[in-house]
Amino acid sequence: MIISATVIILKKWSYAFRLMMSARPVIRQAKQAEGVLHVSAYSRNLKHWHTLTAWETEEQMLKFMRSGAHLKVMRLTPKFAHDVLSARWEADRIPTKKEARRKLIEERGVTPSQ
Repeated sequence: MIISATVIILKKWSYAFRLMMSARPVIRQAKQAEGVLHVSAYSRNLKHWHTLTAWETEEQMLKFMRSGAHLKVMRLTPKFAHDVLSARWEADRIPTKKEARRKLIEERGVTPSQ
């Protein structure tokens, strides 16, 4: 399976509500997408938001990423996010949040506070 982990780092905490409202249709889209095995979204604090998804194939994940609500939010994200960092890898099981954060740190340089 393909795992995708992302952290969205907001420019300021006051953008958290905007992100939460934008994320609702994306999460709905992800849960209904072909090939999805797992969807979770959570915040470590009001400026750092994480997603963790698992997919049967990379093609199914890319189809989701490039369509619908997700595509719309990706286009809006630069207005309220300082940075968006993602890591993608193959796995035999869905990682824990801690394992996904470790992979983001290894691959993208996300600091422990994020």
